[in-house]
Amino acid sequence: MLKFKYFLLIFLSPLVSIGQSNSGSSIEETDILIQKGISLLNQDLNQSDSLSNIAYYNAIALENDSLIAKSHSFMAYVAYYKGDYKTSIEYYNKALGSDYFKNKLDRRQALLNNLGVNYEFQNNYAEAKEAYQGSLRIAEELGDSLSIYQSYINIGFLNSILYNFRDAEKYLLSALDFFHRQNSKTYEALCLRNLANLYSLEKREEESIKYYILAINKILEFGNEFDALETQIDFNWTLLNLERYTLVKVNQDKIRSIIDKGKASPPITANFHLIEGFYFLDSEKDLKKAEIALNKAFILFKNQGNLRQLSQVIEGRMILYALRGDFTQHRELVSEFLEQLRVTYLNSSTDEIKTLEDIHQLNIQALLIDQLNSKIAFNRTLIIVGIILLILSSGFIFLISRKYMRLNQRNEKTNLKNIELIELIKLIKSSQKNGDSGIKLLAEEVQEEYSMQGSMDENLDQKINAFEKEYDELLFDKINKMFIEGQLFLKADLKVADLAEELFVSEKEISRAISSMTGKRFSSYINEFRIQKAKELLASQHKILIKEVGFKSGFSSQPQFQRKFKELSGMTPEQFRHVSEYQKTNGNS
Repeated sequence: MLKFKYFLLIFLSPLVSIGQSNSGSSIEETDILIQKGISLLNQDLNQSDSLSNIAYYNAIALENDSLIAKSHSFMAYVAYYKGDYKTSIEYYNKALGSDYFKNKLDRRQALLNNLGVNYEFQNNYAEAKEAYQGSLRIAEELGDSLSIYQSYINIGFLNSILYNFRDAEKYLLSALDFFHRQNSKTYEALCLRNLANLYSLEKREEESIKYYILAINKILEFGNEFDALETQIDFNWTLLNLERYTLVKVNQDKIRSIIDKGKASPPITANFHLIEGFYFLDSEKDLKKAEIALNKAFILFKNQGNLRQLSQVIEGRMILYALRGDFTQHRELVSEFLEQLRVTYLNSSTDEIKTLEDIHQLNIQALLIDQLNSKIAFNRTLIIVGIILLILSSGFIFLISRKYMRLNQRNEKTNLKNIELIELIKLIKSSQKNGDSGIKLLAEEVQEEYSMQGSMDENLDQKINAFEKEYDELLFDKINKMFIEGQLFLKADLKVADLAEELFVSEKEISRAISSMTGKRFSSYINEFRIQKAKELLASQHKILIKEVGFKSGFSSQPQFQRKFKELSGMTPEQFRHVSEYQKTNGNS
């Protein structure tokens, strides 16, 4: 089944430097209100919203154009955090239309970046592109490297939404390299999160998980709870697509505890319910819970005007009705979903929208055929049972055989149709992936207008390898900590799969991290810990049996313990005990 799942990255440049002194205490107090309100955005959104309104009415009463412009930008910021992107766009445009921000290019550049983000959520990619272009032009005019690479992050993510993956990767890796060299941890984490989202869309699953883990660790260390929660939501989408349902449930339970306390913003809450809906559909097959979750998400996204996610909710409800067998409601939603596609891809050509519709219709037919095949398989089972029961009555044999042959013929025709549809889906998707036709959206236009310098093609592998090494070091540190502090090696049946499950990574990544950092295989690495533990027991407990030492050190058998001890220490456990006792006695004499 086709799921249009987009992973939403929010990048907001610093809004403005507030608190400039003007004559009159009321003006200064209003400036302080704005400054305080911005500082509360990640802590108490309702209070921040109240302060934005107070500041605005104060500015109107004072008839101060500069304060009104600042208030508009503050109100735009608050509306964005509330998920009201349409209102946020209105306030940003009012602020940008003021003389105050026309004359302050650095602040205007930041507002244009923020405006572009809001246009993305409204699926207005043409306006988003124009805003980002304006922001980048000002940054280049000012010669501000920081602002240039901030714009690169937004431009890179816009390219990923438009499925222009190569250009997206160029921009994001270039920004990542810059912020890494500048030791700017917050922006570095933001780049890692963007790349994780990109690789998830591109179906580069292992790289996506790797970059999510790096991003989450950096955000937890250097960022704030709001960014960490959003990244965790994005990560959960990827895990859901990879069908790692156990991890999805664990993460959803953690996020739910925050949402239940009312500490999450409306966009995060809406995305949480959307993931919950698809989780109940795909994993637990609990259609009642799925419907409740999807309805909650629908209301929230509709209130926010978030068209991109709204189409996902509609698709989820279509799948729900199909699985329930309610094909009347399913057909009613099909037209609504296709209309939503037209709105979502407003900037696409007629041919591109038609391609999207064709792919969707094929997937719907494939879903219905799957349902039909399930019923046929069930009917076939009933027929077989019936044959066994009725075989004793020869008068019914001919009738049952005849019905079975007809059903079998229908089944063969259905299967042939299913194969044709699946091959057609593969052909269209392959065509899209190779760039021959299909969903091009604005990719060619964006690629032409945002083409990078030739130097951006160089050293991409080196940059990726550098962060792969950082990932291996981070993963190895966690493994080492589990062994040293948690003494995980004492578990006799410990496997690579157990570590992979504990750390939310693949077995291949565990083995590579250990090999990269120690040059050893997993078995050699864990046996070193076990032999060291055995030596400690032999040296400190004189009455303990050799056999007990092996089991208490994590070995599953005595022969294995003896063999590995001799191999790694050059002597048997008995010889080591004698040497240890001799050294203690000799040292005490």
